[in-house]
Amino acid sequence: MEDIAIIVGSPISDIGKGWITVCIAKASSDSIVLKIDPAYNVVEFTSTPENLELVSSDFKTYSELGLAVSPEQRILLGNTLLDFFQSIKKIDEKTNAGEIKIYTMSDASTFLANKIDSLLIKNNKQKCVIEIGGNINDPELACVSQAIHKLAQKAKLHVFLLTYFDYSEDSSHALKKHHVIQGIQKTREIFGSVERVYIRARQLPIEITPQMVSKAKREISERSLISEDKLIFAPNFSSVKDLQIYLLNENALALDKGSK
Repeated sequence: MEDIAIIVGSPISDIGKGWITVCIAKASSDSIVLKIDPAYNVVEFTSTPENLELVSSDFKTYSELGLAVSPEQRILLGNTLLDFFQSIKKIDEKTNAGEIKIYTMSDASTFLANKIDSLLIKNNKQKCVIEIGGNINDPELACVSQAIHKLAQKAKLHVFLLTYFDYSEDSSHALKKHHVIQGIQKTREIFGSVERVYIRARQLPIEITPQMVSKAKREISERSLISEDKLIFAPNFSSVKDLQIYLLNENALALDKGSK
């Protein structure tokens, strides 16, 4: 494995991470795209029409840019934990009577990291682009973040955050930046760094001017100690293809080079 790129969202789940993920994956040659869903639900992925529709709906955005997807590329945390518990039960059955092995979240995260690694090997890929479902404040993501750190021991980790501007309804008509600043802080706290921040405008009742964006980015840069060129304003588009074109023109999709 050469690179592992993750896309996280803050402060809510339904923010459009899939669009950013598919654009980054499409720009990253020799990569496999995965989605980790932090839900504890357990779903049997069979070839029944219901399950095929579930996978098709979940990966609809990915397929719009021609990325190959299959059910195994949607990693449901509930399924993974169930597999983990079943695997340690088999190990326990083989141990001598009276010996007790204490398992922790670290063991579960290792199991998840190995599962991701095996998918890359199976598909003969050197890069992995992962959309992490939910939002970065979800406590369920603790196991996922530990797994990412373990994978980062043998690959270069790229962390991308998707967040959004809010709107000040007072006479200043300024873009509120607290979601962006808090998201950067939380992402660094969990993963150690942020390579790029994509910022959306969620249904704001005003026209956002380049001057407003420039001022907001400058203030975020000063308060969060992040370079302005790492802050990418991503306007609302009607299709993922339009977003892809825009981000390519902004040179905002390539993975940073350098040692891991």
